Amino acid sequence: MAAGPLPLGIAAFAVIKLAGYTFAGRTLNRANHVTRPRPLAFGAARTLLGIIAGVSYATILGRFGVHRSEVWYYVNLFPVRQLEWLLILVLFYPRSDRRRYIDSTLGTFWSYVLDVPAVALAWVIPGGFWIC
Repeated sequence: MAAGPLPLGIAAFAVIKLAGYTFAGRTLNRANHVTRPRPLAFGAARTLLGIIAGVSYATILGRFGVHRSEVWYYVNLFPVRQLEWLLILVLFYPRSDRRRYIDSTLGTFWSYVLDVPAVALAWVIPGGFWIC
């Protein structure tokens, strides 16, 4: 069972998510033709939101017997991530003319893409880490 709050694992996971979400913020700024919000601020906020939501989600599903190693964990995570992205888009891009459901869906898929290197670290870092 590769899951637990090992500080090195949490840090590695957070750095991967922070870098990926900062890149997403830069991409959203370009798509919206704006310079603010700062991509790093967007990335940090999205990472923090993901960690809070992810730990909460893992705790709740764990009580129902669904564990991070099961496919349903990731399938059921889709609407949670969709809501996370909708919230962050409303907060950081309130005047955007873009369709939020498209951006939130793309962001949700991006979150899954970022899970790949993070999960790969679970094989390298002893003790694992939370999947958020």
